[in-house]
Amino acid sequence: GEQEIAGLERESEMSSGGGPVEVSSVLDAETREEIERLASRHGVRAEIFLLACWQLLVWRLTGQEEITTYSLCQILRAGEWRETLGPLARFCPVQSHLEPDYQFTEMLEIVDQSMRAADSRLNHHLRDDGRTIESGLLAERTRAIGFEYEEWPEAISAGPVRFTYWKQSVLIDRFKLRLGAYRRAGELMLELQYDPAFFSQESAELLMERYLTLIESAVAGERTPIEELEVIGPRERRLLIEDWNRTAMSLAEGRYLHHRIEEQAEIRPESIA
Repeated sequence: GEQEIAGLERESEMSSGGGPVEVSSVLDAETREEIERLASRHGVRAEIFLLACWQLLVWRLTGQEEITTYSLCQILRAGEWRETLGPLARFCPVQSHLEPDYQFTEMLEIVDQSMRAADSRLNHHLRDDGRTIESGLLAERTRAIGFEYEEWPEAISAGPVRFTYWKQSVLIDRFKLRLGAYRRAGELMLELQYDPAFFSQESAELLMERYLTLIESAVAGERTPIEELEVIGPRERRLLIEDWNRTAMSLAEGRYLHHRIEEQAEIRPESIA
């Protein structure tokens, strides 16, 4: 059948025009610290853990072995870029091949290698044909899935006034779906930005819940095969088990089950019991 992520897209009321919208969530301090400890224990950054969970969720929803997300890669300040002001970054394709029996720790290594390769390709080819290739992919990316991770500066105080990042939004590329993870002042904020032409708000909220559930499952079972990690959260579980399973019905007083069976046997005696 069709892949599940396509099914989530079809739930949306197709619209034209307009910009992306988002749903957001903030990870509690304990979960953030557990992510950073687990990542450090396996020699990767927290960014890699979050990207691995994102690619894993896409893999679970689509069933495709090769998962590609366009992830934000930093441009090295060298050569002609040395004196450039402001942040330098570009979205690059990060491809990972996944198998059901891979442990989550194995996936961390795979995603880390894929991200390093993407960074290397970007900085190696940027001066030559990178710009041409990049511009040629813009149309394709409107139907792609993105990811970005940034660590925002600490708060700055000037006398009684305190300045800190509240929100950052730069539309470098437009994706049908993009997960942003931003570390600020001890918090880890997640933003799922989606194109309403592809997804409804309900679908986006469901994806966010699945992602958060997957993070918790990966932290609790880093050696678990990736196909066994949990993605169904409490809201969706309640929907599946309770809301969609309300089959109770009232029966006429005094009519027991065996009476109803006798009644059906008289009506359709030729039917298999």
